[in-house]
Amino acid sequence: MSEAATGRKRRAAPKGYAKRNTDPVGNWTEDEPIHFTPRSVKLMDGNQLKSKPAIIIVGELVEPTILNKKDTDPWEGQKGDLVGVWYKPGMKDIAKYGGVPVWLDKDLDEDGEQRTVKMKGGGKNPMKCYTVESATDGKRIPISEDTRKESRSATTPFDDPNLKSIKPRPVAEAAATDEDEDDVDDNVPF
Repeated sequence: MSEAATGRKRRAAPKGYAKRNTDPVGNWTEDEPIHFTPRSVKLMDGNQLKSKPAIIIVGELVEPTILNKKDTDPWEGQKGDLVGVWYKPGMKDIAKYGGVPVWLDKDLDEDGEQRTVKMKGGGKNPMKCYTVESATDGKRIPISEDTRKESRSATTPFDDPNLKSIKPRPVAEAAATDEDEDDVDDNVPF
């Protein structure tokens, strides 16, 4: 309903407030380091392998860096822009730096090539290595969105390990009596 139809005025936000978009303006290209503050992660089923989660870290740029987005040319994101960083196993240390500025870059060897580590088991591609540095400790980056279906059972560095240790209590089966029928909710385990 419009303002005229309801008779109410639209309320204004405090001075200096603006609408904020929570979608990244672009993604890190890995062409140069990224200096950003991780704010949250989004978990989803992978495109190529549904049983493997795909993870995007959403954060705020501390310094300009090159970004890209599907169907556009790379451009320079500016300080304060919300950006996405596609998580890879070689950057797992980033999980503990939520809310603090982080320097993320490819871990390069003496020849300027990205270091890799061989994975256990035959036929697997080597894992690419990254450097994750911060001036201060942070907290685990919170999960803002989890749409996994096929990969729900896969553990990620962003999952709370304390939640994994809590197992649901089995519901004791009670013999049905007249008293039990009156207090059905007493058998619910929560």
